[in-house]
Amino acid sequence: MANQNEFGQTLYFNVNYDMSTNTALALVLTDPGGTALSKTPTLEAAATTVTLPDGTSKTYAANEHVSFVMTDGDLGAADKGEWTAVLTATFGSTARLTATDRFEVGE
Repeated sequence: MANQNEFGQTLYFNVNYDMSTNTALALVLTDPGGTALSKTPTLEAAATTVTLPDGTSKTYAANEHVSFVMTDGDLGAADKGEWTAVLTATFGSTARLTATDRFEVGE
């Protein structure tokens, strides 16, 4: 979960699939109103332990998750609600992985 007008926070997107041989990564975040925001994610080469919204922790395996840092202006005052995140990992000219998730933006 993120909050309106928040920036500098690292968000993670886990797909449970080894993406170490990808040739391109793209991440598109869509706000509740349908406006799309393209981000350049970083493939995490090491395992990362994150704290989930319910307070529990989970470890994401190396090369199976990406991260990105929210920048100033990404989450404006009108952006409260459920967002959709779509990650596309391309593997050469013949293979592609697309994963979709949702996250909540609060006040």
